[in-house]
Amino acid sequence: MTKDIFPQWVLVGGEIHRVSDYSHLKPLERPDAICPVCKSPVTMKLGKIRDYHYAHKPDVLCASTQPETALHLNTKYYIFNQLLLDNKLYLAQQCSNGCGKTRNITWIKNWDRKRVIVEHNIGMLRPDIQIVNNEETVYAIEVKVTHPVGDEKAEYFKVHNIGWLEVEASESIFEGENAWKIDQPLPFSICTPSLVKWTCDECNEILRKEQELKLQEQKERERRELREQQQSEYKEHNHLETICSTMVDYYFLKGTKFREIYYASRIIRNDKIVGILITNEHRQFRIRKEGLEDEALSEAIKETQNEIERRCKYGAIADQRLWLPWETDTKYFAADTGRYSLRYDWDQQERIWVKLDDCDSEEV
Repeated sequence: MTKDIFPQWVLVGGEIHRVSDYSHLKPLERPDAICPVCKSPVTMKLGKIRDYHYAHKPDVLCASTQPETALHLNTKYYIFNQLLLDNKLYLAQQCSNGCGKTRNITWIKNWDRKRVIVEHNIGMLRPDIQIVNNEETVYAIEVKVTHPVGDEKAEYFKVHNIGWLEVEASESIFEGENAWKIDQPLPFSICTPSLVKWTCDECNEILRKEQELKLQEQKERERRELREQQQSEYKEHNHLETICSTMVDYYFLKGTKFREIYYASRIIRNDKIVGILITNEHRQFRIRKEGLEDEALSEAIKETQNEIERRCKYGAIADQRLWLPWETDTKYFAADTGRYSLRYDWDQQERIWVKLDDCDSEEV
């Protein structure tokens, strides 16, 4: 605490009053006052140096002289006094989305002001402030300085269906121009039962758009999954099935070379073979023949051979290997020069391609 805190509320004629209520009276005109804690006579201190408060006689020991107790008493009696001025108590409710916006809601209303009581026993407990209806406590307000509401008291409130607030004791509640008033939301740390969840309009709009986006994404995901399923089912019954391949090394008159692989595949539609397709690795070359497999394959290979010969029209060499069945251990790869080495070498002096002596003699 940054400064000394003194108790400010006294009993006068059996009712609780703030000592400042009598600041307009001269000392001898002020009524007799009693400490609400120890019930001993006290003296009102309404000078200009310290905040208005009261003091015990020198020989009296009372807990209210402790700053923590005085803070508790001042906060409690101030709230109690405000509750006597109206019959609605507002709370500020935070937006559940955490944006920081608040709204003021009515926590309780329409109580009988005569049934707002302070420091009254219910069973073995004594809530700080109670609002009573038909002789039963229906709401309670607890003021916290150092110790929060204990489990025993919280359980009692729950069993007896008593709604309650825990309020942090603070000078900001009862002191200064911005002191809390009954027409303002009461600051609280705990509200039980919890307030019904509330989301502000701006966050509701954001959440609505997020939900809408999620729904769109879900629908798009479902459409994509459906397309993939349809494509998978289509490919299962409609696809290409490679059956053999050939490798051709092209050697051109300028000393350049490249290797090409041609693949022959069955065209399967609705689980039936309808023709043959021959392509190269980059699918820039395509020969398609419809009909029975053997006939279509023979025609497609023939046209492929014609294309290979056409590329050699101006003196290039086409070194072609056998058409091999499409099996793991035998299929061709363009980069596979270990098993299938180049069989011609460029003679830079003569500027011609010369077949190597130790190359294999495989023919087309």
